[in-house]
Amino acid sequence: MSYPLAAHAWVRDVVCGMPVDQWAVTFFATYRGTRYFLCSQRCQERFSENPETYLQGPEAKRARTNER
Repeated sequence: MSYPLAAHAWVRDVVCGMPVDQWAVTFFATYRGTRYFLCSQRCQERFSENPETYLQGPEAKRARTNER
C-alpha cells in the first residue's frame, strides 16, 4: 500500500543521516528521555554502544530539527 508523502513523518537517523519514516520505523533507541529513530539494526547497535558520539555531530542537529 502506498501513502502520500505528506502522510509520512520523516526524521533523520542520527548515526548515518538517512531519512527514516518515524511512523514505519522498526529500529529506535531512547536516550535521556528522547526517542531516536534509526534506519537499521546496525545503526541501532552503534547508537546504543555510544550515544554521545552521535548526539554531537551535524546529523544530530538535523535529527533534532527534522531537517531533510
